[in-house]
Amino acid sequence: SDVCSSDLPDAWGLSAQLYSLRSTGSQGIGDLADLGALLRWGREQQVRAVLLSPLHAPAPCEHQQDSPYFASSRCWWNPLHLRVPGLPDDSSDSLVDRDAVWRMKRSALQSWFITTALGDGWRRWVEAQGEPLRRYALWCSLAERFGQNWRQWPTEYRHPEAAGIAAFD
Repeated sequence: SDVCSSDLPDAWGLSAQLYSLRSTGSQGIGDLADLGALLRWGREQQVRAVLLSPLHAPAPCEHQQDSPYFASSRCWWNPLHLRVPGLPDDSSDSLVDRDAVWRMKRSALQSWFITTALGDGWRRWVEAQGEPLRRYALWCSLAERFGQNWRQWPTEYRHPEAAGIAAFD
């Protein structure tokens, strides 16, 4: 068969590791604003497919996982990929320091949440997410307290139905 067959689609795509798409305005790591810029450029170039590294959430702890393929949840997104208003541009360093980015964005997001997100819109969103969000938030709280590896947590917290979970929740 002819490899240059006319049956092949007349389209092309691109592939990107989101964390590496840093631009002026990035806060130490490629973020969703950078992805938006890439997609707008791709539309102008008639890109028909985009392949991204996973955007899933890592453990919410110090020593952020370098690999986007080692997620703590495949249901929730990585907050490192948010562009948080008011934070300094840190796109000049050649290396991605996930821990520094996490400390900076986490602090800003916590402040924002405390001052802004306690309204009805937030509560409606939480209610709509239901039990999956409650369980993930509980896991995040446990990971922040006891570390990323649940196998090293105290026995009463290692299983969602374990004795200590209800009291911790």
